[in-house]
Amino acid sequence: MSSSDRRNTPQASTLLSLPTELLEAIFKDVYTHVAPRVPPCRALLPLHDKLLKARYVRVKIVGSDTLARYSRAVQTRSAVGLVCQSLRITSNDLFPHYELSGIAFQKSFLPLRNLRKLEVDNTQFVIAVIEHLGKSAASPFPHLSSLALTPSEDDPVAIHTLRKLTSLTSMTLALSCPFIAMEDQDETSVTSFTKLTFISLAIRDGDLSSVVQLVASASAVRTLVVKHYAANDAYGALLDAAAKLGTVTKVTLIGAVSPVSPSWKAPKQLKSFTCLTNLTLGSGCTPRDVPTFQLLRRLPLQSLRFGPDTIVSSDHVLSLITGTDKLDSLKSVTLDNIYAHCDDVHRWDWRRDIDALYHWLEEGYTKPRWTKAFSRQGCQKLIDAAESEGIILSGSSVEAIDIEDHINMHKDDVECFLEHQRRHDRREFGFRW
Repeated sequence: MSSSDRRNTPQASTLLSLPTELLEAIFKDVYTHVAPRVPPCRALLPLHDKLLKARYVRVKIVGSDTLARYSRAVQTRSAVGLVCQSLRITSNDLFPHYELSGIAFQKSFLPLRNLRKLEVDNTQFVIAVIEHLGKSAASPFPHLSSLALTPSEDDPVAIHTLRKLTSLTSMTLALSCPFIAMEDQDETSVTSFTKLTFISLAIRDGDLSSVVQLVASASAVRTLVVKHYAANDAYGALLDAAAKLGTVTKVTLIGAVSPVSPSWKAPKQLKSFTCLTNLTLGSGCTPRDVPTFQLLRRLPLQSLRFGPDTIVSSDHVLSLITGTDKLDSLKSVTLDNIYAHCDDVHRWDWRRDIDALYHWLEEGYTKPRWTKAFSRQGCQKLIDAAESEGIILSGSSVEAIDIEDHINMHKDDVECFLEHQRRHDRREFGFRW
């Protein structure tokens, strides 16, 4: 055999001749300081995986290329999958997802049976998980407590199969596609989510019947987050199902962020949430009418938040904080309906960075857009009343008052400085501005 042939032929490492205990002790010491990416030879791969166990416990995969490599590794080296407790599959502009062929994701699931947390935005992988659940008699992930499925494409998802994940405590679904409706079945055979306490849903379109049944089977839910909320019968049924549980203490409703999305008021179903102590009303909500605040007074609220892109009446909020009709249980109010910002104009050397000052005047700040229903004076009344009543008042609307004052002060300073510079330049150089 030539020397070149010997170089190209896989050679067994001389380390294999050492006693097993000594070999493991040597490798453990080496891996503690500098862990190699690959072992010296294939025969040492099991020991390599064993010593790098901590590396495989929490895995983050970015892009389809990495996903394909990890899937193959799990299928050929089961130890890599068995130690995995947290798996996050995501993507970005540099490492995107694309259609993968020749990858049998289902074969990856057996080694991943010890998962505690799974986050996936890859559509192929999501569908593979759903199909695997549908074919399994029992949960293939018996220890899974946290699940987030956020596929980027519109393929239908049979979410009723998720009921087999009986160990879930947290579930996040962001799906823009129609759902495959759950087939009729004997309700006594339906497994309940007895441990599920947190549900977050971002549903853009499609049949919500499977979602309603899923929520209805979660007997211990305490937190419900609904994004892309719309005031229609489907979401009304969803809220009714959650209210009937009698366990929900926190609700967040956020409408679709779009100029064409219709506005909505606090839904009447909220009055049935007898344990509700924390409520957030988000984009698209227009809580500025008397009936809305009459509804809020019927709830045992301790924390109330109005999010960005809401239209709020400061007078009605004031009536919850103080006065004869105040909500006695209320402890904190967060107002994020008004926004303002001001860049730090003092980070520059004004005499050297004249251009930066002109740029700041054009784009360095955003003044609050006060409204007739929520004026600066109305916001100040809220601040004073909250302080008097011992209620915590916070949020971007509260901060907007100080920010507006800073904007006006800095704007005057910058304009005066620039005017002074223009006069100085005219005297010194004869410039005409």
